[in-house]
Amino acid sequence: MAKDVKIRITAVAKGAQKVIQGVGNSLKAMGGIASNASKVVGNVFKKIRNLGIAGAAAITGLVKSANDFRKVMAEVSTIAGNADITELTDQVIDLSAELGVAKNELAKGLYQVLSAGIPSGNAIEFLRKSTQAAIAGVTTTETAVTALTKVIDSYGLAAKDVDFVSDRMFTTVKNGVVTFEELAQGMGQISGLAATAGVEFDELMGIFATASKTVNPAELFTALRGTLISITAPAESLQKVFKDMNTTGEALVKERGLVGALKAVEEATGGSLEQMKKLIPNVRALPAILAVTGKNAAKTAKNVEAMADAAGATEKAFQQIDEVRGWPRLWQQILRPVTRLGIVFDKELSPAARKIGEAIAKWQDSANFTKFLATVKEGLQEAQEIVEGIFAGGEQRTKAIQQLKEVGKTVAEELIERAVPIGEAIARAFWSGTKKITKEATVGRFGAAKTQDELFTQLNAANVGGEQISGLERNFPALSNLMSGGEFGQKVDRMIAIMEMQVAATEGLKQPDGS
Repeated sequence: MAKDVKIRITAVAKGAQKVIQGVGNSLKAMGGIASNASKVVGNVFKKIRNLGIAGAAAITGLVKSANDFRKVMAEVSTIAGNADITELTDQVIDLSAELGVAKNELAKGLYQVLSAGIPSGNAIEFLRKSTQAAIAGVTTTETAVTALTKVIDSYGLAAKDVDFVSDRMFTTVKNGVVTFEELAQGMGQISGLAATAGVEFDELMGIFATASKTVNPAELFTALRGTLISITAPAESLQKVFKDMNTTGEALVKERGLVGALKAVEEATGGSLEQMKKLIPNVRALPAILAVTGKNAAKTAKNVEAMADAAGATEKAFQQIDEVRGWPRLWQQILRPVTRLGIVFDKELSPAARKIGEAIAKWQDSANFTKFLATVKEGLQEAQEIVEGIFAGGEQRTKAIQQLKEVGKTVAEELIERAVPIGEAIARAFWSGTKKITKEATVGRFGAAKTQDELFTQLNAANVGGEQISGLERNFPALSNLMSGGEFGQKVDRMIAIMEMQVAATEGLKQPDGS
Protein backbone atom coordinates (compact mmCIF):
# COMPACT_ATOMS: atom_id res chain seq x y z
CA MET A 1 0.00 0.00 0.00
CA ALA A 2 2.79 2.36 0.97
CA LYS A 3 4.58 1.34 -2.18
CA ASP A 4 1.52 2.23 -4.32
CA VAL A 5 1.26 5.63 -2.62
CA LYS A 6 4.92 6.30 -3.27
CA ILE A 7 4.53 5.36 -6.94
CA ARG A 8 1.53 7.65 -7.27
CA ILE A 9 3.32 10.54 -5.53
CA THR A 10 6.29 10.05 -7.81
CA ALA A 11 4.03 10.03 -10.86
CA VAL A 12 2.26 13.16 -9.72
CA ALA A 13 5.58 14.86 -9.03
CA LYS A 14 6.89 13.98 -12.46
CA GLY A 15 3.66 15.17 -14.02
CA ALA A 16 3.83 18.40 -12.08
CA GLN A 17 7.43 18.82 -13.15
CA LYS A 18 6.41 18.46 -16.79
CA VAL A 19 3.61 20.94 -16.29
CA ILE A 20 5.98 23.40 -14.65
CA GLN A 21 8.50 22.90 -17.45
CA GLY A 22 5.70 23.42 -19.97
CA VAL A 23 4.60 26.57 -18.21
CA GLY A 24 8.20 27.73 -18.09
CA ASN A 25 8.61 27.11 -21.81
CA SER A 26 5.34 28.90 -22.47
CA LEU A 27 6.41 31.84 -20.38
CA LYS A 28 9.73 31.92 -22.19
CA ALA A 29 7.93 31.90 -25.51
CA MET A 30 5.57 34.59 -24.29
CA GLY A 31 8.59 36.57 -23.18
CA GLY A 32 9.97 36.39 -26.69
CA ILE A 33 6.63 37.44 -28.11
CA ALA A 34 6.42 40.29 -25.61
CA SER A 35 9.95 41.36 -26.47
CA ASN A 36 9.13 41.39 -30.17
CA ALA A 37 5.85 43.17 -29.49
CA SER A 38 7.73 45.72 -27.41
CA LYS A 39 10.08 46.40 -30.29
CA VAL A 40 7.15 46.78 -32.69
CA VAL A 41 5.34 49.11 -30.31
CA GLY A 42 8.58 51.00 -29.72
CA ASN A 43 9.04 51.53 -33.46
CA VAL A 44 5.44 52.63 -33.81
CA PHE A 45 5.83 55.19 -31.03
CA LYS A 46 9.09 56.41 -32.52
CA LYS A 47 7.27 57.07 -35.77
CA ILE A 48 4.44 58.78 -33.90
CA ARG A 49 7.02 60.87 -32.04
CA ASN A 50 8.78 61.86 -35.26
CA LEU A 51 5.44 62.68 -36.85
CA GLY A 52 4.55 64.79 -33.82
CA ILE A 53 7.84 66.68 -34.00
CA ALA A 54 7.35 67.34 -37.72
CA GLY A 55 3.75 68.40 -37.10
CA ALA A 56 4.78 70.74 -34.30
CA ALA A 57 7.42 72.31 -36.53
CA ALA A 58 4.88 72.75 -39.33
CA ILE A 59 2.33 74.34 -36.97
CA THR A 60 5.02 76.64 -35.56
CA GLY A 61 5.95 77.83 -39.05
CA LEU A 62 2.27 78.18 -39.93
CA VAL A 63 1.52 80.30 -36.88
CA LYS A 64 4.64 82.48 -37.29
CA SER A 65 3.83 83.22 -40.93
CA ALA A 66 0.23 84.08 -40.08
CA ASN A 67 1.33 86.20 -37.12
CA ASP A 68 3.79 88.20 -39.26
CA PHE A 69 0.97 88.90 -41.74
CA ARG A 70 -1.48 89.84 -38.99
CA LYS A 71 1.07 92.30 -37.57
CA VAL A 72 1.24 94.17 -40.88
CA MET A 73 -2.56 94.13 -41.22
CA ALA A 74 -2.80 95.45 -37.65
CA GLU A 75 -0.72 98.42 -38.81
CA VAL A 76 -3.11 98.83 -41.75
CA SER A 77 -6.06 98.86 -39.34
CA THR A 78 -4.65 101.95 -37.60
CA ILE A 79 -5.25 104.07 -40.72
CA ALA A 80 -8.16 102.14 -42.28
CA GLY A 81 -10.83 104.23 -40.58
CA ASN A 82 -14.17 102.40 -40.46
CA ALA A 83 -13.12 99.80 -43.03
CA ASP A 84 -13.69 96.15 -42.09
CA ILE A 85 -10.14 94.93 -41.45
CA THR A 86 -11.24 91.27 -41.65
CA GLU A 87 -12.62 91.88 -45.13
CA LEU A 88 -9.47 93.75 -46.16
CA THR A 89 -7.37 90.86 -44.84
CA ASP A 90 -9.33 88.34 -46.94
CA GLN A 91 -9.02 90.58 -50.00
CA VAL A 92 -5.25 90.86 -49.59
CA ILE A 93 -4.96 87.06 -49.29
CA ASP A 94 -7.06 86.61 -52.45
CA LEU A 95 -5.06 89.26 -54.33
CA SER A 96 -1.85 87.50 -53.31
CA ALA A 97 -3.09 84.29 -54.95
CA GLU A 98 -4.39 86.18 -58.00
CA LEU A 99 -1.15 88.04 -58.76
CA GLY A 100 1.42 85.69 -57.24
CA VAL A 101 2.85 88.30 -54.86
CA ALA A 102 3.62 87.69 -51.18
CA LYS A 103 0.78 88.78 -48.90
CA ASN A 104 3.11 90.74 -46.58
CA GLU A 105 4.35 92.83 -49.53
CA LEU A 106 0.75 93.54 -50.54
CA ALA A 107 -0.20 94.42 -46.96
CA LYS A 108 2.64 96.94 -46.78
CA GLY A 109 1.52 98.33 -50.13
CA LEU A 110 -2.03 98.64 -48.81
CA TYR A 111 -0.71 100.67 -45.88
CA GLN A 112 0.94 103.06 -48.37
CA VAL A 113 -2.28 103.29 -50.40
CA LEU A 114 -4.40 104.22 -47.39
CA SER A 115 -1.80 106.58 -45.94
CA ALA A 116 -1.78 108.46 -49.27
CA GLY A 117 -5.47 109.23 -48.78
CA ILE A 118 -6.95 106.72 -51.21
CA PRO A 119 -10.46 105.85 -49.88
CA SER A 120 -10.69 102.38 -48.35
CA GLY A 121 -13.44 101.47 -50.82
CA ASN A 122 -10.99 102.00 -53.71
CA ALA A 123 -7.89 100.78 -51.89
CA ILE A 124 -7.82 97.13 -53.03
CA GLU A 125 -8.40 97.99 -56.71
CA PHE A 126 -5.72 100.69 -56.50
CA LEU A 127 -3.42 98.12 -54.88
CA ARG A 128 -4.14 95.64 -57.68
CA LYS A 129 -3.27 98.21 -60.38
CA SER A 130 -0.15 99.31 -58.52
CA THR A 131 1.01 95.72 -58.05
CA GLN A 132 0.51 94.97 -61.73
CA ALA A 133 2.63 98.03 -62.50
CA ALA A 134 5.26 96.79 -60.03
CA ILE A 135 5.33 93.35 -61.67
CA ALA A 136 5.60 94.86 -65.13
CA GLY A 137 8.26 97.32 -63.94
CA VAL A 138 10.22 94.71 -61.94
CA THR A 139 10.03 96.61 -58.67
CA THR A 140 8.24 96.30 -55.33
CA THR A 141 4.60 97.07 -54.71
CA GLU A 142 5.56 99.73 -52.16
CA THR A 143 7.77 101.53 -54.70
CA ALA A 144 5.02 101.54 -57.32
CA VAL A 145 2.35 102.65 -54.85
CA THR A 146 4.51 105.50 -53.57
CA ALA A 147 5.21 106.81 -57.08
CA LEU A 148 1.62 106.56 -58.30
CA THR A 149 0.11 108.15 -55.20
CA LYS A 150 2.66 110.99 -55.32
CA VAL A 151 1.63 111.89 -58.86
CA ILE A 152 -2.09 111.53 -58.13
CA ASP A 153 -1.76 113.75 -55.06
CA SER A 154 0.45 116.32 -56.82
CA TYR A 155 -1.85 116.72 -59.83
CA GLY A 156 -5.12 116.50 -57.89
CA LEU A 157 -6.20 113.30 -59.63
CA ALA A 158 -8.52 110.57 -58.31
CA ALA A 159 -7.85 106.93 -57.43
CA LYS A 160 -9.49 105.88 -60.71
CA ASP A 161 -6.74 107.74 -62.62
CA VAL A 162 -4.07 105.23 -61.55
CA ASP A 163 -3.99 103.70 -65.06
CA PHE A 164 -3.61 107.18 -66.59
CA VAL A 165 -0.46 107.75 -64.51
CA SER A 166 1.12 104.30 -64.82
CA ASP A 167 0.48 104.13 -68.59
CA ARG A 168 2.42 107.37 -69.10
CA MET A 169 5.23 106.16 -66.89
CA PHE A 170 5.56 102.95 -68.94
CA THR A 171 5.49 104.95 -72.17
CA THR A 172 8.37 107.00 -70.75
CA VAL A 173 10.25 103.77 -70.04
CA LYS A 174 9.59 102.59 -73.59
CA ASN A 175 10.73 105.83 -75.28
CA GLY A 176 13.54 106.78 -72.90
CA VAL A 177 16.56 105.14 -71.28
CA VAL A 178 15.21 104.57 -67.78
CA THR A 179 13.69 101.67 -65.86
CA PHE A 180 10.28 101.86 -64.24
CA GLU A 181 11.92 101.46 -60.83
CA GLU A 182 14.29 104.39 -61.46
CA LEU A 183 11.39 106.52 -62.63
CA ALA A 184 9.21 105.50 -59.69
CA GLN A 185 11.89 106.09 -57.07
CA GLY A 186 12.51 109.66 -58.22
CA MET A 187 8.96 110.71 -59.02
CA GLY A 188 8.41 112.21 -55.59
CA GLN A 189 11.28 114.68 -56.19
CA ILE A 190 9.71 116.32 -59.24
CA SER A 191 5.95 115.71 -59.47
CA GLY A 192 4.90 118.21 -56.80
CA LEU A 193 7.10 121.03 -58.11
CA ALA A 194 6.10 120.36 -61.73
CA ALA A 195 2.39 120.38 -60.92
CA THR A 196 2.72 123.61 -58.92
CA ALA A 197 4.61 125.27 -61.79
CA GLY A 198 1.86 124.28 -64.24
CA VAL A 199 3.77 121.59 -66.16
CA GLU A 200 1.33 118.99 -67.47
CA PHE A 201 2.15 115.38 -66.58
CA ASP A 202 2.26 114.40 -70.27
CA GLU A 203 4.88 117.07 -70.91
CA LEU A 204 6.89 116.12 -67.81
CA MET A 205 7.08 112.48 -68.97
CA GLY A 206 7.87 113.48 -72.55
CA ILE A 207 10.76 115.66 -71.34
CA PHE A 208 12.03 112.84 -69.13
CA ALA A 209 11.92 110.32 -71.99
CA THR A 210 14.06 112.59 -74.16
CA ALA A 211 16.50 113.83 -71.52
CA SER A 212 17.10 110.32 -70.07
CA LYS A 213 18.92 109.40 -73.29
CA THR A 214 21.75 111.78 -72.47
CA VAL A 215 21.46 112.36 -68.70
CA ASN A 216 21.65 109.68 -65.99
CA PRO A 217 18.15 109.20 -64.49
CA ALA A 218 19.37 109.73 -60.92
CA GLU A 219 20.90 113.09 -61.95
CA LEU A 220 18.02 114.00 -64.22
CA PHE A 221 15.53 114.48 -61.38
CA THR A 222 17.88 117.01 -59.77
CA ALA A 223 18.48 118.69 -63.14
CA LEU A 224 14.74 119.04 -63.84
CA ARG A 225 14.13 120.50 -60.37
CA GLY A 226 16.91 122.99 -61.03
CA THR A 227 15.39 123.85 -64.41
CA LEU A 228 11.93 124.49 -62.99
CA ILE A 229 13.27 126.63 -60.16
CA SER A 230 15.50 128.60 -62.57
CA ILE A 231 12.51 129.43 -64.78
CA THR A 232 9.83 130.10 -62.14
CA ALA A 233 12.17 131.86 -59.67
CA PRO A 234 14.71 133.30 -62.13
CA ALA A 235 18.00 135.05 -61.52
CA GLU A 236 18.09 138.84 -62.04
CA SER A 237 19.49 138.51 -65.59
CA LEU A 238 16.67 136.17 -66.66
CA GLN A 239 14.05 138.32 -64.92
CA LYS A 240 15.10 141.16 -67.23
CA VAL A 241 14.66 138.91 -70.29
CA PHE A 242 11.14 137.94 -69.14
CA LYS A 243 10.34 141.61 -68.44
CA ASP A 244 11.35 142.48 -71.99
CA MET A 245 8.91 139.76 -73.13
CA ASN A 246 6.25 141.42 -70.93
CA THR A 247 5.77 138.19 -68.92
CA THR A 248 7.15 136.16 -66.03
CA GLY A 249 8.75 132.74 -66.00
CA GLU A 250 5.77 131.17 -64.18
CA ALA A 251 3.27 132.72 -66.59
CA LEU A 252 5.36 131.62 -69.56
CA VAL A 253 5.39 127.99 -68.37
CA LYS A 254 1.62 127.98 -67.89
CA GLU A 255 1.08 129.61 -71.29
CA ARG A 256 3.58 127.66 -73.42
CA GLY A 257 4.57 124.75 -71.21
CA LEU A 258 8.07 124.08 -69.89
CA VAL A 259 9.43 123.18 -73.34
CA GLY A 260 7.97 126.42 -74.77
CA ALA A 261 9.47 128.49 -71.96
CA LEU A 262 12.91 126.92 -72.50
CA LYS A 263 12.64 127.58 -76.22
CA ALA A 264 11.90 131.28 -75.52
CA VAL A 265 15.01 131.49 -73.32
CA GLU A 266 17.09 129.73 -76.00
CA GLU A 267 15.92 132.25 -78.63
CA ALA A 268 16.80 135.14 -76.29
CA THR A 269 20.39 133.85 -76.10
CA GLY A 270 20.69 133.35 -79.84
CA GLY A 271 21.63 129.74 -79.16
CA SER A 272 24.77 130.78 -77.25
CA LEU A 273 25.76 128.38 -74.49
CA GLU A 274 27.72 131.14 -72.72
CA GLN A 275 24.68 133.42 -72.69
CA MET A 276 22.53 130.50 -71.43
CA LYS A 277 24.92 129.98 -68.52
CA LYS A 278 24.58 133.67 -67.59
CA LEU A 279 20.78 133.51 -67.63
CA ILE A 280 20.63 130.16 -65.81
CA PRO A 281 23.67 129.95 -63.52
CA ASN A 282 22.47 126.69 -61.94
CA VAL A 283 25.04 124.26 -63.40
CA ARG A 284 22.93 121.25 -62.41
CA ALA A 285 19.98 122.50 -64.45
CA LEU A 286 21.90 122.97 -67.72
CA PRO A 287 22.18 119.26 -68.69
CA ALA A 288 18.37 118.89 -68.69
CA ILE A 289 17.85 122.15 -70.60
CA LEU A 290 20.36 121.24 -73.29
CA ALA A 291 18.93 117.71 -73.55
CA VAL A 292 15.48 118.93 -74.62
CA THR A 293 16.24 122.10 -76.63
CA GLY A 294 18.16 122.83 -79.82
CA LYS A 295 18.49 119.76 -82.04
CA ASN A 296 16.57 117.68 -79.46
CA ALA A 297 13.50 119.93 -79.44
CA ALA A 298 11.71 117.91 -82.15
CA LYS A 299 12.35 114.64 -80.28
CA THR A 300 10.95 116.17 -77.11
CA ALA A 301 7.79 117.32 -78.89
CA LYS A 302 7.35 113.83 -80.37
CA ASN A 303 7.71 112.13 -76.98
CA VAL A 304 5.19 114.51 -75.43
CA GLU A 305 2.69 113.73 -78.20
CA ALA A 306 3.22 109.99 -77.66
CA MET A 307 1.63 110.29 -74.24
CA ALA A 308 -1.76 110.75 -75.88
CA ASP A 309 -1.53 107.12 -77.05
CA ALA A 310 -0.24 105.74 -73.75
CA ALA A 311 -3.47 103.96 -72.74
CA GLY A 312 -2.93 100.24 -72.14
CA ALA A 313 0.88 100.46 -71.81
CA THR A 314 0.84 99.07 -68.26
CA GLU A 315 -1.43 96.14 -69.11
CA LYS A 316 0.69 95.23 -72.12
CA ALA A 317 3.91 95.26 -70.09
CA PHE A 318 2.23 93.29 -67.29
CA GLN A 319 1.01 90.55 -69.65
CA GLN A 320 4.48 90.16 -71.15
CA ILE A 321 6.08 89.65 -67.73
CA ASP A 322 3.20 87.65 -66.27
CA GLU A 323 3.49 84.94 -68.93
CA VAL A 324 6.56 83.56 -67.16
CA ARG A 325 5.24 83.94 -63.60
CA GLY A 326 3.24 80.72 -63.30
CA TRP A 327 5.22 79.37 -60.35
CA PRO A 328 4.93 82.42 -58.06
CA ARG A 329 1.17 82.48 -58.64
CA LEU A 330 0.83 78.74 -57.98
CA TRP A 331 2.80 79.07 -54.74
CA GLN A 332 0.61 81.90 -53.45
CA GLN A 333 -2.52 79.95 -54.43
CA ILE A 334 -1.26 77.05 -52.34
CA LEU A 335 -0.56 79.42 -49.45
CA ARG A 336 -4.03 81.00 -49.55
CA PRO A 337 -5.86 78.28 -47.52
CA VAL A 338 -2.71 77.68 -45.44
CA THR A 339 -2.66 81.36 -44.45
CA ARG A 340 -6.31 81.32 -43.41
CA LEU A 341 -5.72 78.22 -41.28
CA GLY A 342 -2.63 79.84 -39.76
CA ILE A 343 -4.66 82.93 -38.83
CA VAL A 344 -7.15 80.71 -36.98
CA PHE A 345 -4.30 79.03 -35.08
CA ASP A 346 -2.67 82.37 -34.30
CA LYS A 347 -5.89 83.97 -33.05
CA GLU A 348 -6.74 81.05 -30.77
CA LEU A 349 -3.25 80.45 -29.38
CA SER A 350 -2.11 84.07 -29.00
CA PRO A 351 -3.94 84.61 -25.66
CA ALA A 352 -2.32 81.46 -24.24
CA ALA A 353 1.08 82.58 -25.53
CA ARG A 354 0.60 85.94 -23.83
CA LYS A 355 -0.20 84.26 -20.50
CA ILE A 356 2.81 81.98 -20.82
CA GLY A 357 5.01 84.97 -21.59
CA GLU A 358 3.72 86.82 -18.53
CA ALA A 359 4.37 83.76 -16.38
CA ILE A 360 7.90 83.39 -17.71
CA ALA A 361 8.53 87.08 -17.00
CA LYS A 362 7.22 86.58 -13.47
CA TRP A 363 9.41 83.50 -13.02
CA GLN A 364 12.40 85.54 -14.19
CA ASP A 365 11.85 87.96 -11.31
CA SER A 366 11.44 85.20 -8.73
CA ALA A 367 13.98 83.87 -6.22
CA ASN A 368 13.77 80.48 -7.92
CA PHE A 369 15.03 81.93 -11.20
CA THR A 370 17.97 83.53 -9.38
CA LYS A 371 18.71 80.13 -7.85
CA PHE A 372 18.42 78.52 -11.26
CA LEU A 373 20.92 80.97 -12.77
CA ALA A 374 23.30 80.37 -9.89
CA THR A 375 23.06 76.62 -10.49
CA VAL A 376 23.82 77.05 -14.18
CA LYS A 377 26.71 79.38 -13.40
CA GLU A 378 28.19 76.91 -10.94
CA GLY A 379 27.70 74.17 -13.47
CA LEU A 380 29.57 76.10 -16.14
CA GLN A 381 32.43 76.83 -13.74
CA GLU A 382 32.65 73.15 -12.82
CA ALA A 383 32.43 72.24 -16.52
CA GLN A 384 35.57 74.27 -17.15
CA GLU A 385 37.36 72.43 -14.34
CA ILE A 386 36.12 69.12 -15.74
CA VAL A 387 37.48 69.85 -19.21
CA GLU A 388 40.84 70.77 -17.76
CA GLY A 389 40.82 67.55 -15.68
CA ILE A 390 39.95 65.34 -18.65
CA PHE A 391 42.83 66.72 -20.67
CA ALA A 392 45.16 66.34 -17.68
CA GLY A 393 44.70 62.54 -17.68
CA GLY A 394 45.33 60.00 -14.89
CA GLU A 395 43.55 60.34 -11.57
CA GLN A 396 42.40 63.86 -12.43
CA ARG A 397 40.64 62.51 -15.52
CA THR A 398 38.80 59.82 -13.51
CA LYS A 399 37.71 62.41 -10.97
CA ALA A 400 36.65 64.81 -13.73
CA ILE A 401 34.45 62.21 -15.41
CA GLN A 402 32.66 61.44 -12.13
CA GLN A 403 32.24 65.15 -11.50
CA LEU A 404 30.77 65.56 -15.01
CA LYS A 405 28.09 62.98 -14.26
CA GLU A 406 27.13 64.73 -11.01
CA VAL A 407 26.99 68.20 -12.60
CA GLY A 408 24.90 66.96 -15.49
CA LYS A 409 22.45 65.36 -13.10
CA THR A 410 22.17 68.52 -10.98
CA VAL A 411 21.57 70.84 -13.95
CA ALA A 412 19.04 68.42 -15.47
CA GLU A 413 17.13 68.26 -12.19
CA GLU A 414 17.05 72.07 -11.98
CA LEU A 415 15.80 72.36 -15.54
CA ILE A 416 13.07 69.78 -14.99
CA GLU A 417 11.95 71.31 -11.68
CA ARG A 418 11.68 74.83 -13.13
CA ALA A 419 10.23 73.88 -16.51
CA VAL A 420 7.46 71.46 -15.48
CA PRO A 421 4.83 74.12 -14.57
CA ILE A 422 5.48 76.02 -17.81
CA GLY A 423 5.30 72.82 -19.84
CA GLU A 424 2.00 71.87 -18.23
CA ALA A 425 0.54 75.29 -18.94
CA ILE A 426 1.66 75.08 -22.58
CA ALA A 427 0.01 71.65 -22.90
CA ARG A 428 -3.22 72.99 -21.40
CA ALA A 429 -3.21 75.98 -23.73
CA PHE A 430 -2.50 73.75 -26.72
CA TRP A 431 -5.39 71.40 -25.99
CA SER A 432 -7.76 74.29 -25.39
CA GLY A 433 -6.66 76.07 -28.56
CA THR A 434 -6.85 72.90 -30.63
CA LYS A 435 -10.44 72.30 -29.63
CA LYS A 436 -11.40 75.84 -30.65
CA ILE A 437 -9.48 75.53 -33.90
CA THR A 438 -11.24 72.26 -34.76
CA LYS A 439 -14.58 73.94 -34.18
CA GLU A 440 -13.54 76.93 -36.33
CA ALA A 441 -12.24 74.74 -39.14
CA THR A 442 -15.38 72.56 -39.30
CA VAL A 443 -18.49 74.07 -37.74
CA GLY A 444 -17.28 77.64 -38.30
CA ARG A 445 -16.28 77.02 -41.92
CA PHE A 446 -18.91 74.54 -43.08
CA GLY A 447 -21.70 74.89 -40.53
CA ALA A 448 -22.87 72.42 -37.93
CA ALA A 449 -22.88 69.31 -40.12
CA LYS A 450 -24.37 66.47 -38.08
CA THR A 451 -24.34 63.84 -40.79
CA GLN A 452 -22.05 62.80 -43.58
CA ASP A 453 -24.51 64.02 -46.24
CA GLU A 454 -24.79 67.46 -44.62
CA LEU A 455 -21.01 67.84 -44.52
CA PHE A 456 -20.54 66.97 -48.20
CA THR A 457 -23.39 69.28 -49.23
CA GLN A 458 -21.58 72.14 -47.45
CA LEU A 459 -18.24 71.14 -48.96
CA ASN A 460 -19.82 71.30 -52.43
CA ALA A 461 -21.18 74.75 -51.65
CA ALA A 462 -17.67 75.83 -50.60
CA ASN A 463 -16.28 74.76 -54.02
CA VAL A 464 -14.12 71.98 -52.61
CA GLY A 465 -12.88 69.80 -55.47
CA GLY A 466 -14.73 66.63 -56.47
CA GLU A 467 -11.72 64.40 -55.93
CA GLN A 468 -11.26 65.80 -52.42
CA ILE A 469 -14.90 65.11 -51.60
CA SER A 470 -14.69 61.56 -52.98
CA GLY A 471 -11.68 60.92 -50.77
CA LEU A 472 -13.51 62.26 -47.75
CA GLU A 473 -16.57 60.16 -48.56
CA ARG A 474 -14.47 57.00 -48.64
CA ASN A 475 -12.73 57.79 -45.37
CA PHE A 476 -15.46 59.61 -43.47
CA PRO A 477 -16.79 56.60 -41.50
CA ALA A 478 -13.32 55.60 -40.28
CA LEU A 479 -12.32 59.20 -39.64
CA SER A 480 -15.52 59.88 -37.75
CA ASN A 481 -15.09 56.74 -35.66
CA LEU A 482 -11.47 57.63 -34.90
CA MET A 483 -11.97 61.26 -33.91
CA SER A 484 -15.45 61.41 -32.37
CA GLY A 485 -16.57 57.92 -31.44
CA GLY A 486 -15.70 54.27 -31.26
CA GLU A 487 -13.44 52.55 -28.75
CA PHE A 488 -10.28 54.42 -29.80
CA GLY A 489 -12.05 57.77 -29.74
CA GLN A 490 -13.28 57.07 -26.22
CA LYS A 491 -9.73 56.24 -25.12
CA VAL A 492 -8.48 59.49 -26.60
CA ASP A 493 -11.22 61.40 -24.78
CA ARG A 494 -10.29 59.70 -21.50
CA MET A 495 -6.61 60.43 -22.07
CA ILE A 496 -7.35 64.11 -22.71
CA ALA A 497 -9.56 64.27 -19.62
CA ILE A 498 -6.76 62.81 -17.49
CA MET A 499 -4.25 65.29 -18.95
CA GLU A 500 -6.61 68.17 -18.24
CA MET A 501 -7.00 66.99 -14.64
CA GLN A 502 -3.23 66.78 -14.29
CA VAL A 503 -2.65 70.33 -15.49
CA ALA A 504 -5.69 71.79 -13.70
CA ALA A 505 -3.57 72.24 -10.60
CA THR A 506 -1.35 74.67 -12.46
CA GLU A 507 -4.23 76.96 -13.45
CA GLY A 508 -2.87 80.49 -13.57
CA LEU A 509 0.59 78.99 -14.18
CA LYS A 510 1.81 78.79 -10.60
CA GLN A 511 5.52 79.21 -10.06
CA PRO A 512 7.73 76.49 -8.57
CA ASP A 513 7.84 78.50 -5.33
CA GLY A 514 4.03 78.55 -5.19
CA SER A 515 3.68 82.20 -6.18
